[in-house]
Amino acid sequence: MELENLYNSTIKAGAITNPLTMNIVKKIAITSVDMSAALDDQDIKAAGEYNKMLTQLIKSAGLENMVEIGETDVISTLSELCKYLEDNDFQFRFYDGVARDIVDKTIADQQE
Repeated sequence: MELENLYNSTIKAGAITNPLTMNIVKKIAITSVDMSAALDDQDIKAAGEYNKMLTQLIKSAGLENMVEIGETDVISTLSELCKYLEDNDFQFRFYDGVARDIVDKTIADQQE
């Protein structure tokens, strides 16, 4: 069912009518399902090979514009996390008001 849903939704979203492109989309759907199965089995090497195949098939079908990379709601890198925090005016609470060492006492003296 996953295979059929992926195939049908890709054909519909891309308004694909060319039989050769439809054949490549079928191979893309098969490869995608196989890659998911490899990831479920924690076979990283096989999943990497499927990913390479998937990338080549997507390019050969001319569907790169359908794959949105980097425009997700998932924070996947430290720089994205920092950007998100800065954009939302997050302030870290490094100091809790308790003088624990000479540095804290020095800062308090300088502020006074």
